[in-house]
Amino acid sequence: MSGNNVDISITGSDAGMMQVWQREQREMQKSIDRMEKLSRTGKKASKDTKRGFDSALGSVKQFSHNLLGTIGAVGGVTSGIALLRAELENLRRLNKKDANVQVPFQDSMVQAYKNSGGLFEPKELERKVIAIEKKTGVSPAKIAEAISSAFSAKGPKNQAEAEDAIKSTIAALKFSPKISGGDLADLTGAGIDLSKRFGFTPEQSLGFLQSVGGQARVVEPNMLANNAAPAIANLSSFGNTATESGALIAALTQGATDKTAAMTGTSAISLAAQLKERGIGKTTAEGIELLAADPELRKRFLEGGKFDGKKHPKASFEKNASVAIQQLFDPGSVTRDAYLGAKNAIGGKKEAQATYDLNVKAAGILAPTSDLRRESEAASETASIGSKISALKAESRDVVSRALDDAKYGWFDQKFLKTEFEAKLLTSDQDPRLVASEFLKLERDRNLMQGRFKMDRMLPQSSGLFDISGSIPDALNQKALEGTNFLSSGFLKMPEEKGPPAHAVVAADKLQRQIVILLDSLQRDRDQQKKATEAMEDVAKALKQQPSPATSTAVPPPRRREPFKLPAEKLNRGDR
Repeated sequence: MSGNNVDISITGSDAGMMQVWQREQREMQKSIDRMEKLSRTGKKASKDTKRGFDSALGSVKQFSHNLLGTIGAVGGVTSGIALLRAELENLRRLNKKDANVQVPFQDSMVQAYKNSGGLFEPKELERKVIAIEKKTGVSPAKIAEAISSAFSAKGPKNQAEAEDAIKSTIAALKFSPKISGGDLADLTGAGIDLSKRFGFTPEQSLGFLQSVGGQARVVEPNMLANNAAPAIANLSSFGNTATESGALIAALTQGATDKTAAMTGTSAISLAAQLKERGIGKTTAEGIELLAADPELRKRFLEGGKFDGKKHPKASFEKNASVAIQQLFDPGSVTRDAYLGAKNAIGGKKEAQATYDLNVKAAGILAPTSDLRRESEAASETASIGSKISALKAESRDVVSRALDDAKYGWFDQKFLKTEFEAKLLTSDQDPRLVASEFLKLERDRNLMQGRFKMDRMLPQSSGLFDISGSIPDALNQKALEGTNFLSSGFLKMPEEKGPPAHAVVAADKLQRQIVILLDSLQRDRDQQKKATEAMEDVAKALKQQPSPATSTAVPPPRRREPFKLPAEKLNRGDR
C-alpha cells in the first residue's frame, strides 16, 4: 500500500459482481446525500458549525472516491464500508508501528549524541547507526544504546577516539547480537576498558574475555563484563599481563565456586595489594610463584611476620575466597592447577583474535534461522525509522485524542471530531503536526465563540466509515436517516448569546496547550532544515569564490618527470 492507494488482485469470477457493485455505489451515494442533508440542518444551527462540517464532508467524499475502484473490484466478496474501515484501521496500525519503533530509537540517539560530546552531527550519527544495522542485523535502538554506552566508557576527546568506540560497538554486536541492550552496552564497555589497558583491538578484547570465561566458573556475558573485566583491568596496575590477570580471576572463581566473579574480583585485587605492601614479587603473578616455592615465606604471609624489617599482620581475605587464595600457593591443589592451566589456555592477542573469529563463525553456522529472523526484524525497524511522516501521523492522532480528553469532551463529541480529523489527516499532503494544530485551532475557536456543539449528534451515520470507539446508538442513527431536525427535537441545544461559558473557556485553554506543543515541534524541525540548507549554501558559495582552472592567474608548478629507465629486457640482454 502506498499513500492512500490500495492495490488488491483477485482471481476467479462472480456472476453477480456488477450488480453488487452497483448496489454498493447506490448505498454510498445515499450516505453522501444524507450527509449533505444533515449539513443543511447544521447551517440553521450555526454558520461556523457548518464550515467545520463541510470540511469533514469534503474530505470524506475525497477519500471515499479514491477507493471506489477497489470497492467495486471486490463488491461480490465484501461490502465497501467494511473494506474502507479495514483499510483505515490498517493505516492507523502501520502508523502506530512506525511511531513505536521511532520513539525508543530517538531517545537512545539523543543520549548517544550527548555522550559523543558533539563530535558528530546528529544526522551523521544517525547514518552511522543505520549503517551498523546493515552490517550486523541488530535493532537500531539497541545499536544506539550500545554506542551511547561506548561513548560514556571511552570518554572520547576527538573524533578518532569516538570512531574507536563505534568499532568496539560493532565488534560486540557481531560477537553477541542477541543479548539485551543493557548487557550489550556492558559488553561494549568491557571491551573498551580492556583495549585501553592491554592494547587489544575491540575484537581481541572480546575474544580474550570469552577465553577467560571458558576457564572460569562464570558463564553469563554480563557477569564477565561487569565483574571480571574491571578486576582484570585493575590487576594490570600491579604489573600483571592480561593473561596473568585473567588466569587469576578464572582460577579463583573455580576455587570459590563464584558464578558472578564479583567476590573473587575483589579478593584478587586485595591479594595483589597485600603482596605489594610486603614487597613479595614485582608483580602479583611473581609473588604467587614465590609463595608457592617458599613454605617459610608463605607462612609469614598467611600468619603474619616481618618483611623488610617491618612487621605485617596476617593476610586477610573474604571468608568465601580465603581457602581458594591459600590454594594458589599450594602445589598440587585444585586452585593452583586451575591457575596454571588457565595461563596456558587463555594465551595472548593472537589466541584472543582466533577465539573471537571462531565464535562469530560458529554462531552463523549454528543459528541460521535465528539470524534470519533477527536481521529481518532489524531491517523492518530501520524502515520504520525512515517513515517519519507515518510516525508523526500516529503521534498527531494521539495528541488530538489527549487534547479532547483534557478538554473533557464527551463520547459523542470525540467520535465525530476524531472522524473529522481522520479524514483531514488521510487526505492532506501537509505535515501531520500542522494538520492537527489547525484542526485543534478550529475547535478552540468554536469553544471561544459560542461554546461547544454536540457535533457528533449531527452526523451519526458517519460512524460506519470511521469506526473509532464503538457504534452510535440505534435511536440516533434512525433519527438521522429520517432527517430529524436536531434543533427542534432537543438533540442539539444552542447556547445563550452571552459569550462562551466557563467550561468552554477552560476547554479552549487545554486545546491551546496541545496546539503550542505541535507547533513548537514543527518549528524545531524547520529550524534544523534551515540550518542544513544554510550550511549547504555556505559551502556552495565558498566553492564559487574559488578561481577555476581556466581563470586562475597562478603559475602552475612544473610537472614532475619520472626518472628514465630502460626496459627490463634490455637491462638483461647481453652479447653471448
